Amino acid sequence: MTVTAQNLRTTMKKNEDKAEGRNVATLNSIERDIKGVWYSRKLDLYGNILDEISYEDEIYRGGEKENKWKSKTNDNKPSRSKSTYTPTPEERIASNINQLKKKTWKLTIANIEDMNTFTTVTMGDVDFYNLFSSKRSDKDKNELYLADQLSESELQLLKGKTNLKYKKEKDRRYLNNSEEENYLRKKIINILIKQASSMISKIEESFVKDEKTFKSVSARNQAIKRELASRINSLLSGKSPYNIENAYSAFSKFIENLKNLSEAYEGDFKYIAVLEFQENGRPHFHMLSNLKYLEQSKLQDKWGHGIAHISSLNSISRPGLHISKKDNLKAKATKLSNYLCEEISETRKDSRTKNRKILLRSNDLLKQPLEVITPELQRQVDQYVFSNSVGVDWESGLIEGKGEYSKSSNIKRRVMEDSNLYSMIEQRAGQLLDKILEIAEKLNSDIITKDIYYQAKHELFYNDQEYMPATVAA
Repeated sequence: MTVTAQNLRTTMKKNEDKAEGRNVATLNSIERDIKGVWYSRKLDLYGNILDEISYEDEIYRGGEKENKWKSKTNDNKPSRSKSTYTPTPEERIASNINQLKKKTWKLTIANIEDMNTFTTVTMGDVDFYNLFSSKRSDKDKNELYLADQLSESELQLLKGKTNLKYKKEKDRRYLNNSEEENYLRKKIINILIKQASSMISKIEESFVKDEKTFKSVSARNQAIKRELASRINSLLSGKSPYNIENAYSAFSKFIENLKNLSEAYEGDFKYIAVLEFQENGRPHFHMLSNLKYLEQSKLQDKWGHGIAHISSLNSISRPGLHISKKDNLKAKATKLSNYLCEEISETRKDSRTKNRKILLRSNDLLKQPLEVITPELQRQVDQYVFSNSVGVDWESGLIEGKGEYSKSSNIKRRVMEDSNLYSMIEQRAGQLLDKILEIAEKLNSDIITKDIYYQAKHELFYNDQEYMPATVAA
């Protein structure tokens, strides 16, 4: 594939407006397109973690499907002939799940320094009939079980109703279109005032925090009723909570609502989220973001389709996830990345996620994991590791390749004190790209050739001005 100087300039201009990690990816793309790449060692850098991956056989990138090659020849040596092997559907799914887990894990590690909170949002009941007639284990939702205090005819009136606020005009969603419905609305609110103690406590806490004052006890009670109606409304999805289209649409709107809340975060809004399903089949989203801690009611209002929970990264206590102030950044990153990846396999196997994204993120604003395959950049990594005495924290041992479609490998993981190496390699890749454009301009060439590429590497890494053949440089 032909690489032009103009296309490279355009790409690098776009990279300037994105988070770190694009220069190395651009360099890999150029190498693949102009000459193809054979390698048996790869370095993955994400945040303060370095994975050294050594393969038993060479891997090729360029032109054909990556890694789609025979692993051995008859004399047991690496083969550079194309394979006709086609993976089975099961192998494709397994590979997709594995890659998705790796991507989620690495993105979380690479961006943990910029994140502040962990949020979970769940699709709520479709209407008040479902909300008030279903028993649940969650304390807050159990307070909303009213079926034992309402008649069957009253429960039937709740079907299709999604708003407890008073409205003069007729609206099928509101519970006040008739005298009977208006009476039922007041009855429900009065029951909840007595029964939903945790919800009322949160409302009263918000009044204190916002320094709200009232002229009388009656005025305060009316304010509590209005706020209670709003919070109950936000627990409903208004649509089928099991429909995946509704879930994606609600989450997309939620992200837009948070982006508009500019005072709640610094710079641009960054997030990493994964889709999961509850045991009852309802979709919910876990999100790591740079959102500052929001009051629960405010977050609930921005979601507006069910239950929303937010926790500071300094203190999280949920089933399967416990983080305290004692945990350092490395511990937080490991716990959060493992938690986000935990249900990916089951989620991907659900037929509702076919051809859909499970990992949702503010892609351009996130630092990307670096895949270092350029020998000169690998040597710089090796020098850094040696100079700073960075030892191996974990080693995988031999990971057997599954069939012809993957290579046997070994992984050595090193954990550094900071992410300085990540930034250094990304910067160095950017310098090489600049050097490539500089030489192309000197030669008045719009095509990035192999010779231009190698000349740039020699000048930058070896201080060698004589690589370029005279006939080409002329």
